[in-house]
Amino acid sequence: MIGRWSMSSSAWAAAALVAGLALGVTLASGDDEEERPPPFSAGSTVDEDLAELEAPVRERVRAEVKGAFGEPKAPKVPGGGEAFAPELLARGRAAYGTRRCADCHGPMGFADGPKAALVKPRPRDFSSSAFRYRSTRFGHPPMRSDLERFLERPHFAEAVPDAPERAALAAWVSWLSMRGWATKLLALLGSEDDLEDELLVATDVEFVVEMWRDAKSEVIAAEPPIYPDAGARRAAALRGRASFNSNEKGNCRSCHGTDGRARDIADDSARIDAWGRTIEIRDLATMPLGGGDRPIDLYWRISGGLYGTKMVGTIGYLEPSENWDLVAFLEALRADPEAFERPDAPETAPKDAPDPAPEDTFAELLRGPFAPFGPFDLTKLPDADRAAVLARATKALGDLDAPRLPAKGVPSLDPALIARGREAYAAGSCADCHGSEGFGNGYKAAIVKPRPRDFTSGAFRYRSTAIGGRPVPADIDRFLSRPHFAEAVADAEERAALGAFVAWLAMRGETLRGLARSAFEDEELDPDVADDVVADVAEIWTRAADGVVTAEPPTYASDGERAAAAARGRALFHDAAKGSCQGCHGTDGAATDVSNEKAWVDEWGRPVEVRAIATMPLGGGEEPLELYRRIAIGLSGTSMPGYGRGLEPAEIWDLVAYIQALRAGAKKDGR
Repeated sequence: MIGRWSMSSSAWAAAALVAGLALGVTLASGDDEEERPPPFSAGSTVDEDLAELEAPVRERVRAEVKGAFGEPKAPKVPGGGEAFAPELLARGRAAYGTRRCADCHGPMGFADGPKAALVKPRPRDFSSSAFRYRSTRFGHPPMRSDLERFLERPHFAEAVPDAPERAALAAWVSWLSMRGWATKLLALLGSEDDLEDELLVATDVEFVVEMWRDAKSEVIAAEPPIYPDAGARRAAALRGRASFNSNEKGNCRSCHGTDGRARDIADDSARIDAWGRTIEIRDLATMPLGGGDRPIDLYWRISGGLYGTKMVGTIGYLEPSENWDLVAFLEALRADPEAFERPDAPETAPKDAPDPAPEDTFAELLRGPFAPFGPFDLTKLPDADRAAVLARATKALGDLDAPRLPAKGVPSLDPALIARGREAYAAGSCADCHGSEGFGNGYKAAIVKPRPRDFTSGAFRYRSTAIGGRPVPADIDRFLSRPHFAEAVADAEERAALGAFVAWLAMRGETLRGLARSAFEDEELDPDVADDVVADVAEIWTRAADGVVTAEPPTYASDGERAAAAARGRALFHDAAKGSCQGCHGTDGAATDVSNEKAWVDEWGRPVEVRAIATMPLGGGEEPLELYRRIAIGLSGTSMPGYGRGLEPAEIWDLVAYIQALRAGAKKDGR
């Protein structure tokens, strides 16, 4: 039993348990022959661990944890101290609620909040103490400063701008983690007799608290090298590159691809975390790095590894100097992603190289209906044109304080409903991800995968309307009825209002884009052209219902007929001349052998998750008609086109039958 281990063994135990998490291994405890899950059990929450216990044992565990750590309204830490002062924890708890951390992490930090399913990678389950971004050795909790530093990242900085509040929030997260971890350890004791042993209970509690208090002693020491000149730095980067691509050294390329570009990943299991969920492989040259990209951040990540992934850290088989060479390589790669693809590339771009012309930059923002995510940058327009664009859009559609419909109106929308929807949008913290004006640029946008929808782009993925169309109110309502929103928007009238406001945001944003494009291309905003833009956007939304795809599901007279349809669907799924679905979804939809590299990136060049359609939740629903529409219409912004013109309705229904059979078989097998 873990509780019987001496405190001198605790650090080793923690490292072994976390290693089990990272490698997806179940570890046996002590001399027990029976294999038991570690406190870092993959995918389980504290509630799930407690559910395995008999009721009296479960209640005793809860009582012991409450006695040691208190409860949310009156938290405490054995031994207390300034680091866990009650007033600091109380302020942290308040910040946790005010900043809506529970939406993703859950009220007790079990990663079970109503928005958890939307966040990739999955929100951290604090009870596991498996924090990815740390300055400490593998197997140890983070420093308090690690948590505060993470809260300074751009996607949290707007929400928690105050340093004292970040410190309090970090203290609260530490308390949630200690309390959850202690619960898991005590649950492992598994019997009333062991829980009656005060020494066993005290040992487990002390172990958890001491691990957090002693984190400072486990910080990975780092002495950055000093490079006398650019040549020495370049030599270090080249050594790091060799190590990165060497099977005997770092072998980083097997998970990150040659030179970290994530284009030729040899180890498919790198895309799966310890809980069996698909994760994003970062293009280390161009993508934001969640743990920071300072040299010391990179060094700590390379040395200490990332819990829950295959990256377990290099301490023990690479020298510190070799780790710093890897850091030098990553820095050079991020400074110039093509540097190692051009043998004679200069160290840096010439100092007199001209900046890109503003017109070219702005033109890139204007490409196509699926413009890049982020607010449309009206600042690129001259002041007079910008003012004219905003004034014309406001005249037609009002603003956030007083939204209204254009003169022509949209039959399915009502101004009073839009106003109520704005209140629901604010109350539901929709702006956290989608931004206050629906541009997909909220402060949490960077941690949500797939990226939050930019309503102004016109690219709604889950619709009942054909490619190029806009969703009808029923589409938005149906999406808001999905499990990850149902708790936040439980009322049907509120969903209808929220859908109306989202439609208004989209219309307003599309109008702004169209007006700005006209002003930029014509050097001024022509009043007649502006009227046409407003009318065109309104017309697109007015006629949305005309493009709804309808279909009559087949009736199967027997299980044999349904099986025959599924067999035909499977043939289509693998037919390169027909569906060719396997190219993006892998053999039988398992996403384990995806051959089409474009499947991993969206219309904007960002990595996306390829669904294992046999086992993973389907964002657009899994009712037969929803599957039919998705196949026929496609998914805007992805490499999945609509097959409605290339396949007969009967063939699409065969594909639906095959997907349903796949999912039914997976459920039967317990996958």
